[in-house]
Amino acid sequence: MWCMKRLACSFVTLFAACGADAHTEPTDEELDDIAMSVASTVRPQGGGGELGAMLDVSVIARGGMPAGFAPDPTGSVTGQHLGLAYRYQLECRDAHNRVLPQCGSGTENADVSVTWAGLLDLPYLVMVIERDGAWILNDITPELLRLDGEGHMTYESRIVDANGVTSTYHLDYDASHRAIMIAPNDRWPRSGSVRYDIVATRTRVTDTTETRELAVAAELRFNASGLATISLDDTHAYELNLATGAITRAD
Repeated sequence: MWCMKRLACSFVTLFAACGADAHTEPTDEELDDIAMSVASTVRPQGGGGELGAMLDVSVIARGGMPAGFAPDPTGSVTGQHLGLAYRYQLECRDAHNRVLPQCGSGTENADVSVTWAGLLDLPYLVMVIERDGAWILNDITPELLRLDGEGHMTYESRIVDANGVTSTYHLDYDASHRAIMIAPNDRWPRSGSVRYDIVATRTRVTDTTETRELAVAAELRFNASGLATISLDDTHAYELNLATGAITRAD
């Protein structure tokens, strides 16, 4: 099994490989970096990300409160993971599909609006991240619940290399979450998948302006062992350790 670069490098390295070639078909190295980017949005090494948001809303739907989070005056639940600000708005309903005054043991299903955003400002890297989604929680029991829904993520970064050359990057993805099964107190889903349609654009200005765009279809599948698989364009496969955030190439 071939070991990839550590996840902490993913945001910087995602587009670093893109400057060498002007064509739109991604190289192996570019696909490796995109796989790391998908992994970092699902399970950052310090916590949070999509996995953290899924676990947070499963706790709130059952009447609990994630550590470090609290209701705000609008009725949303807000808090932070890794310095990024998260906001969850839940409308919980009972077995007769009636809206409940608050989420708790009587919650049968729920509509969830989820957003998170933040700014990372370092000497050679500035990054702005925005993520939003609309999820549905169904079949909520004391033992399990099911999460489905859609989401969108955008981030922009500005990187200055050792020669003082600045590159700006823009990444968009649309995500489709399907049949993600989550049990109370589990650290990761037992099953389910997420489909990502990814577009990444790099612009680098030297004597001329160079722009390169990549389009990649990705799919992530959870399993109960604490591992997830990531496939890109049905040609490259990777394994993500949900406990550590480490990713390895599996093909």
